[in-house]
Amino acid sequence: MITQEDIKCATIAKRYAGALLELVEERSIDPSVENLLQDVSEALTTSQDLKNTLMHPAVDLNAKKELITELFAKDVDPKIFGFLNLLLEQNRIDILPSILNFYKNLKNQKEGILTLTITSAVEIPDEMKNVLVDKLQNKFSKRVLPQYVVDESIIAGLIIQSADNVIDESYKTKFENMQKHLI
Repeated sequence: MITQEDIKCATIAKRYAGALLELVEERSIDPSVENLLQDVSEALTTSQDLKNTLMHPAVDLNAKKELITELFAKDVDPKIFGFLNLLLEQNRIDILPSILNFYKNLKNQKEGILTLTITSAVEIPDEMKNVLVDKLQNKFSKRVLPQYVVDESIIAGLIIQSADNVIDESYKTKFENMQKHLI
């Protein structure tokens, strides 16, 4: 169940993502910045100790900034470290994974790329994936970047999700809808 806190964090993450995209575009920052942010995001997701240290109010802010610099300094634009430092100062570093997801979606939207999650009950063969992507690109008039998920619980059919749209042609949903109408 989505809570008010989840909605609040998503709203905040969207704002930061928009600011990050503006920063990257205005300052002509190397687009590989996404790789650094992905590294930091993965480190926060996989290392509870790192996350706890960066979020702990008793840890000095300068110590947190030094830790980020030591772990991730790789000839990176100082503006990006400025962005990470801002997240530390605002105690928002924990939402970096969400910020990165929104950033990727905004960037893809701007470039005319539609990211879709395609869920099927079984693995889709490569030739079928190509046909499906071609049809979806024609339907949406955009380049499609698919992510495939296998979920046996949908029984058969497909569920195609974008950031703001769901096409559910799964048998599970059809059975559930049929059941609702019969009762």
